[in-house]
Amino acid sequence: MKIKRRYKDMMVAILIGFFFSAGSFPAMAQQVETLVLLKVTEKGFLDEKGHPLKHVLKIPKGSRIKIVFEYADKTGDVHEFGLLFDSGEEIYSNPVSEKNLKTELVFFANAHGEQFELYCILGCTAMDKLTDLALVVS
Repeated sequence: MKIKRRYKDMMVAILIGFFFSAGSFPAMAQQVETLVLLKVTEKGFLDEKGHPLKHVLKIPKGSRIKIVFEYADKTGDVHEFGLLFDSGEEIYSNPVSEKNLKTELVFFANAHGEQFELYCILGCTAMDKLTDLALVVS
């Protein structure tokens, strides 16, 4: 009788664990990745079509944001980017240059209204044009 009871308790525990873990898989599968391509030039940031970006870029709430920096600077300057979070935390990209044409930053946009400041951390010709891009979660 005790063996049947243990077996039953074990099966219930397994089923409960299965339902809890299965419940988390759909949430993970629904997470959206948003790709933001930024061309880095001596004139500042350009979008994938080559148009200058405005000072504010809206990003969707609940997304995994992947910013890809593509080197398009004619001066030969090296660029490296920092992303400042509302919380004060900062993350940094690897350098992008003629030798390393692409690099990226990945982060999560969790809360509506959350803001991030993107800026070049290396002194360069376009420094004043690569320091004022705000990403706002909408």
